Amino acid sequence: DHDLLAMGQPDADVARVVFIRPQTGMAGQGVVGVYDGDELIGGLSGNGYFVYDAEPGEHLFGCYAHQPGMDFMKADIAGGLTYYVQCSYQDRVLSLAAHIFAIKKGSPRMDDIDNVLSPLSYSVLTEEGADMFAVKNGPDGKEIVDTRAGMFDYRIKIIELRDEWLKRSNEVQKAKLLTADGV
Repeated sequence: DHDLLAMGQPDADVARVVFIRPQTGMAGQGVVGVYDGDELIGGLSGNGYFVYDAEPGEHLFGCYAHQPGMDFMKADIAGGLTYYVQCSYQDRVLSLAAHIFAIKKGSPRMDDIDNVLSPLSYSVLTEEGADMFAVKNGPDGKEIVDTRAGMFDYRIKIIELRDEWLKRSNEVQKAKLLTADGV
């Protein structure tokens, strides 16, 4: 019941966003939590996807896999169209981090989207995963409390990270998911 290749177009008042994570092996281990603003909307296991039906308009999507931080992407999406967003879990120097980016219309990745989607499996966010990645109200604001390290709890301050990313994004010019990227 989750056949991406046979999925029809959404209604005119719905913008459909398909989040994918085509990673296998060591890179495909763990889960990437995906957010719309500070709301957890899904989780991506390796070689997985999920579908998010959103209200048309501006969004700030984010993803988190492991401390110390998160990655974000601005989006301006229209109803009646489907958009594709890729998340990954990348090894950076001495740390692991999540990465999120738009699959742009007309790009080689979008031109090959059927082949990218065909091996993916539907990712379901379990209660355990939802609890692990949920944004909670902490003493210093909204945070993700990552307890996977065992003896230590990492408090990921989502608002501070978002604000820092937004400030940097003016300089870096990370590609946005634009209305024109929908199919």
